[in-house]
Amino acid sequence: VKNDLNLHLELYSKLNTLISAKAKVLHFAEDYGQLDVLLSLQEPQRKIDSFFLDEDKRAVAKTNYIVQKRTIHYLENKEQFENQAYEVILISNKNYDDWNAISQLATSTIILVNSPSLKDAALPFGYEIKADNKDLIVLKKKRP
Repeated sequence: VKNDLNLHLELYSKLNTLISAKAKVLHFAEDYGQLDVLLSLQEPQRKIDSFFLDEDKRAVAKTNYIVQKRTIHYLENKEQFENQAYEVILISNKNYDDWNAISQLATSTIILVNSPSLKDAALPFGYEIKADNKDLIVLKKKRP
C-alpha cells in the first residue's frame, strides 16, 4: 500500500479533481482500499461502493478504521450494485472485464486508473474518450 501511494500519489491527487465532492462512486478495485480511503478523506461527503474480485483484498480493505467513519461500502457481489445510479464508475482493476454489467448502470462517466487496456472495451457501449493521460482515462457517455 505504501509503495502504491508513493508511486501514484500525483495520479490520485489529479483523480480527486475529476470527481465531485458529493459524488456517488462505484469503484472496481484490485488494491487494498487505499484509493477509496484517499477519495473519502479528501471529500467526506463522497459515497463510495467498492467491488473487489479478490476476496482477500476486500477483507483487508474492510478492516480499515476509516470505513467506520466515512461512507465506504465493500460489496460482496454484483447484485449489490445492480440497478443503482452512480455519478462515476472508477475502474482501477485492469482485469475487470464485465462491460455488460457496467453498461447496465446509470452513469455518464467512467474513469480508468492504471487500466489503459480497458479503454477500447468501453467504446462499443456508447462511451467516448474525453481525456487520455495514459494512466488516467476519462470516458463520457455519448449523447444521442
